[in-house]
Amino acid sequence: MQGTIWTAVAHIITGVIGSGVLSLAWSMAQLGWIAGPIFMVFFAAVTLISVILVCDCYRYPDPVYGPLRNISYIEAVQTNLGEKKAWICGILMQINFFGTGIAYVMTSAKCMRAIQRSNCYHGYGHDAPCEFGDTWYMLLFGVVQILISQIPDFHSMAWLSVVAAILSLAYSSIGLGLGAAQVIGNGVIEGSTNGISASTAIQKVLLVSQAIGDIAFAYPYAMVVLNIQDTLRSPPSESETMKKASVISIGITTFFYLSCGGFGYAAFGDQTPGNILTGFGYYEPYWLIDFANACIALHLVGGYQVYSQPLFAEVDKWFAEQFTSNTFVNRNFSLRIPFITSLNLNLGRVCFRTAYVGSTTAIAMIFPYFNQVLGVLGAFNFWPLAIYFPVEMCLRQKKIGAWTTKWILLRTFSITQLESMGITEADEIPLLQSLNSHITRTRTGTVWTAVAHIVTGVIGSGVLSLAWSTAQLGWIVGPVSMVCFAGVTLVSVYIVCDCYRYPDPMYGPLRNRSYIEAVQSNLGDKKAWICGLLMQINFYGTGIAYVITSAISMRAIQRSNCYHKYGHEAPCEFGDTLSMLIFGVVQIFISQTPDFHSMAWLSVVAAIMSFTYSSTGLGLGAAQVIGNGVIKGSTSGVSTSSGIQKVWLVSQAIGDIAFAYPYSMIALNIQDTLRSPPPESETMKKASIISIGITTFFYLSCGGFGYAAFGDQTPGNLLTGFYEPYWLIDFANACIVLHLVGGYQVYSQPVFAVVDKWFAEQFTSNTFMNRNYSLKLPFITSLNLNLGRLCFRTAYVGSTTAIAMIFPYFNQVLGVLGAFNFWPLAIYFPVEMCLRQKKIGAWTTKWILLRTFSIVCFILTMFAFVGSIQGLIAANKETCFYNSFILLVAAEENNGTTWTAVAHIVTGVIGSGVLSLAWSMAQLGWIAGPISMVCFAGVTLVSVYIVCDCYRYPHLKYGPLRNRSYFEAVQSNLGEKKAWICGVFMQISFYGNAVAYVITSAISIRAIKRSNCYHEYGHDAACEFGDAWYMLLFGVVQIFISQIPDFHSMAWLSVVAAIMSFAYSFIGLGLGAAQKKPKTNFPSFPCTEILFKIFPGNGVIKGNNGGISTSTGIQKMWLVSQAIGDIAFAYPYSILVLNIQDTLRSPPSESETMKKASVVSMGITTFFYLSCGGFGYAAFGDQTPGNLLTGFHEPFWLIDFANACIVLHLVGGYQVYSQPVFAVVDKWFAPSGTFVNRNYSLKLPFITSLNLNLGRLCFRTAYVGSTTAIAMVFPYFNQVLGVLGAFNFWPLAIYFPVEMCLRQKKIGAWTTKWILLRGFSIVCFILTVFALVGSIRGLIAAKFSYQLYN
Repeated sequence: MQGTIWTAVAHIITGVIGSGVLSLAWSMAQLGWIAGPIFMVFFAAVTLISVILVCDCYRYPDPVYGPLRNISYIEAVQTNLGEKKAWICGILMQINFFGTGIAYVMTSAKCMRAIQRSNCYHGYGHDAPCEFGDTWYMLLFGVVQILISQIPDFHSMAWLSVVAAILSLAYSSIGLGLGAAQVIGNGVIEGSTNGISASTAIQKVLLVSQAIGDIAFAYPYAMVVLNIQDTLRSPPSESETMKKASVISIGITTFFYLSCGGFGYAAFGDQTPGNILTGFGYYEPYWLIDFANACIALHLVGGYQVYSQPLFAEVDKWFAEQFTSNTFVNRNFSLRIPFITSLNLNLGRVCFRTAYVGSTTAIAMIFPYFNQVLGVLGAFNFWPLAIYFPVEMCLRQKKIGAWTTKWILLRTFSITQLESMGITEADEIPLLQSLNSHITRTRTGTVWTAVAHIVTGVIGSGVLSLAWSTAQLGWIVGPVSMVCFAGVTLVSVYIVCDCYRYPDPMYGPLRNRSYIEAVQSNLGDKKAWICGLLMQINFYGTGIAYVITSAISMRAIQRSNCYHKYGHEAPCEFGDTLSMLIFGVVQIFISQTPDFHSMAWLSVVAAIMSFTYSSTGLGLGAAQVIGNGVIKGSTSGVSTSSGIQKVWLVSQAIGDIAFAYPYSMIALNIQDTLRSPPPESETMKKASIISIGITTFFYLSCGGFGYAAFGDQTPGNLLTGFYEPYWLIDFANACIVLHLVGGYQVYSQPVFAVVDKWFAEQFTSNTFMNRNYSLKLPFITSLNLNLGRLCFRTAYVGSTTAIAMIFPYFNQVLGVLGAFNFWPLAIYFPVEMCLRQKKIGAWTTKWILLRTFSIVCFILTMFAFVGSIQGLIAANKETCFYNSFILLVAAEENNGTTWTAVAHIVTGVIGSGVLSLAWSMAQLGWIAGPISMVCFAGVTLVSVYIVCDCYRYPHLKYGPLRNRSYFEAVQSNLGEKKAWICGVFMQISFYGNAVAYVITSAISIRAIKRSNCYHEYGHDAACEFGDAWYMLLFGVVQIFISQIPDFHSMAWLSVVAAIMSFAYSFIGLGLGAAQKKPKTNFPSFPCTEILFKIFPGNGVIKGNNGGISTSTGIQKMWLVSQAIGDIAFAYPYSILVLNIQDTLRSPPSESETMKKASVVSMGITTFFYLSCGGFGYAAFGDQTPGNLLTGFHEPFWLIDFANACIVLHLVGGYQVYSQPVFAVVDKWFAPSGTFVNRNYSLKLPFITSLNLNLGRLCFRTAYVGSTTAIAMVFPYFNQVLGVLGAFNFWPLAIYFPVEMCLRQKKIGAWTTKWILLRGFSIVCFILTVFALVGSIRGLIAAKFSYQLYN
């Protein structure tokens, strides 16, 4: 080892400066004259820090005198971080080598094309159409690499590496010189400080991130540092020499990079090409352009081998160890070639290396995008290989303690670099364009672009279930089924391809650009309507499946981290409900994007994520099989306890495979992008054969490796079966979630488009449906918001989320969807179109074959559909619908956070009380109304703060006793007597709420009937209806539901009720906002001013500062007291606080977390209440109705939907408030006789058997009957809410919390705290009495003016 500082400098510069330098001018153009150089210098500094860390890992354990030498990067990782991390590092390095091989294939093709173009321009002039394709050049480069790859090892081709290094310096210098000459020739420096402008901010962000990825690709050389360091002599120590050499090398390289990038951008400005040397093709001297591009091509020939040979070496070593006696793998044949020494050929090596080169060439042909691929490679490899492993090795080797200054600096350095990794985008990539690209009539697609579209469209979340399907079917039937479905799909697509042109499949003048158009052209409007309906159901069902899958993936991330932290034996079980709700909320926001074209970037991200997690699942499965050392499974699949159970599982598996394959619905959209001649159908058929081949191979690999890895324990979703490496599991599942965020919209936007079109046609002059409001958001272009769209899309997302929460069964839902859609959309309609278009006569050979094909597929579909439905019902029975919901709130697992508590509180507080707030605001006016709401919010917050401190006892933070409910806290702090009184108040509160819910349900059903009446007969019609029958109907429903034994058996009903509550509240808010516009003088408040700008409506702002005027002062006072009672009803949630607090994890203490959650929740709720009350009063003024939603008549369908949501909410809400009463009574009855305790099992269709108890039946029927009777006697919405709010407010929200606080904290009498708390209680008592008296008086007054059974 005689190397010096200067040999090291030479090695580094040769290794670093390569094809990446050609993209730097383009990167500079995206970033501009300021950010561009800054980023290059920044990456230079980061690389230098990374290399200095790696240099100290050459010797071990001491970085200067350690006896052990780490000759390569992988050895250093292995020595410092262990085998597991070394294995991960090795995988990343191999991926890096493979990716670089792909980049070199496409770069070589670009350079050969540039040579051809340069000569063309020189020969025929600069206006000649000198455009050439890449495909043949890639194939040529691939053939050359296949031949060179047969060279046995790296040492046999050192000469090639030397030539490659010389050529690298040559073309880089030419690029620099040509750029400088161009600037001098132009006489002006092009470019700007901000770089190239983009049409949208998001496009600019993506281009900038791509540019950063390209710079990241050009710099790091951490992987070769130790190889170079191993050539240095000592003393001085090798690390010292290498660090000096690195400083010099990085300085030279950075100067060179700045020069190349700067001169390139200065020469071309906004027209800077992705590869700088392709920009000089129009100019002279053409021979120099040709020479530089030839240097690149020759460099890449050697460079490809430099990055491929390490991978070949690993594979050769593995083959030799695994197949020691296998002749095919180990036997060498000597081949004599003229002018060359004999070449040792090995058949195993020939096959693998040929396949390897072929795969890199194929991928390059599908993704021939220079800058984008460099950006992906640079971003993908930069952090793990140049930052993460060096930092981890430094921490381990130098034994740097956690949270020391050095530890914090290194961790911060690592995290900031992770955040800087870019995600690339290519607007020109056919794969990633929207399938609606047929709108532009330029069709340039080829076989390969069609293949890219198909593979992207087909491979998705369905691939994750294939291992489970293989496990059910076994090693013979599983692969055979996949191949059969591939064949069926190919036949189906062949038929659809011929329907693109009409009437003749090749020359017909009419193009059917989509599946639905083809059905309409061939089969008529009726069949097209049926087809459209099935497609919409398919889209809706896929949305449900995506909600389920996202929750499973989020749960898998939680579980993976839990197992990694606490060990694989830890009870790491988590519910799905919260994850589904989070996904639903995200989708509600994204769904407001007007149309599919506005969110193409989301589709791009989804496609990339789909490939990533699918490949990760495949790789993990393969690694698991290798790790096990045995192939699990059997020829017959998973064994079951009975034959019928096996039949059901097989049918589900077939349904899952059916979900994963067909793409008939998108075939014509893709075909519409293809150029002609040759005819589009021919090209599409070729592309389909290739695509189905690739997809089937991929599916067989995923399913096979998954089953081989897990055997009979194969999970339904492949990625949920792995726990380590946990970070890779997390990454793959995060990719799934990101894919599903985009995928949900891909399947939902067509439904939205159809509904938007229908609304526009049906309600042409309706402002609510057609008016758009421009909403300005930071960092985003203005968003066009439409209230009709907002309401429908929110309800749509809410419904898919609700159904997913009721049926959270991945494989069963995929099976149902696959079976339901397979035959009609992939078989029936294509066959019918073929028969009609080709005019095939009945009972001819073709007719019989096609009909038989359709019938066989129908039988198979029915088998899969029935089995999947059975699986869905069985899974539903096993899980009691909602053990995931129960897990979310159970006290067994305290994993709640601030945000889960916020979700619980907001769900618990916002309910039917919100509908009376506009009326309350109308009584109080524009000043007292908002002030009263804010005051009640403040009082509620104080009350909740006090209750939070009662969770633990006797000490509020560390007390060993937990009070899991409000009642327990009263009992612990105030004794049995006070607890008994509290219990009575709570039972009265529950009973009163049930009465209120009966009244509200009748009002809402009546509002639906009245809305339809007004729509049909006009707004002047006499549309008045009584309440009594609706109350009776609601009561009958409640009698049936009340027989459900307990609350846990009906958690799903509570979930539906919560979703409905949000739905109708938001609709009320939206309808109120749409009703007004500021045209009159109005008191200016900051909140209202903002809202006016967001929602400019058509009317005026009604109302005044004093509220509704009355004939006498005493009447005004009574109405004000009722309004205060209504507000009191809407706010307090003290009795729920401790139940929610009991779900929170600790530390920090549960009381601290709950207090934070309460502040956030009160802020959200108060803002929402002010908005609902304010918009309602502004819309109706003195005519504000008691129930906000009864004041609107149009759009009638939305009013009906909102009121239906109220009724559904009340069905569940009634039980939420009644079941605690039932539980107390059942417990009290329990010691009694047979009548009370004997259960009778009642079998009902589609429902598990119901345990009926005669005592329970009698009491609960009487209870529901009494609440219904009282509601019929006092059917007065606002008055009843006022009485309930006032009656419960002081004792439950004020008195008991204050008394508990005084007792627990031992606050002495007449101290300051004692006086404040007593004063707070007395003031609230007076307010409560005022509201209660006024509400009771209003109830009596209403009674005198009402006919009981109107």
